[in-house]
Amino acid sequence: MKKNFTHPVIKKAVMICALLSLTACASGPRSVSASLPLVTSSMEKPNKKEIPEQYWPILADANQSRLKHQQYQISLGAIYPSALGLTCRELVFNDTQVIKKRIACENHFINKNNKADKGWFLEKEIIESSHYVEM
Repeated sequence: MKKNFTHPVIKKAVMICALLSLTACASGPRSVSASLPLVTSSMEKPNKKEIPEQYWPILADANQSRLKHQQYQISLGAIYPSALGLTCRELVFNDTQVIKKRIACENHFINKNNKADKGWFLEKEIIESSHYVEM
């Protein structure tokens, strides 16, 4: 026996499914625009630990691999661009008891004389530890 799908409810259900699947493909994606920026660009001096100015030329030089410091032996990683477009590099502090890694980045800002300036700053640590390093 051959079944015939002539029942009105089944016909309506098939017709609605077909109509819904066709309308889903017929319209484009909705337009979205951001009202707030995800990252704000600021020319204020960063609220981070500033590395002493005497070390800035060494940090900016890609050929340098060591930084002489009175308290630490510091190895310098390769220079790389951060996700925010800053020039950064990894600093490895080798104390007699602890090896600690920090990231230093060069930030551009407007100084107190209202002039464009730049300097190297230690980035804030994402993971807190008991071995905190300051320069």
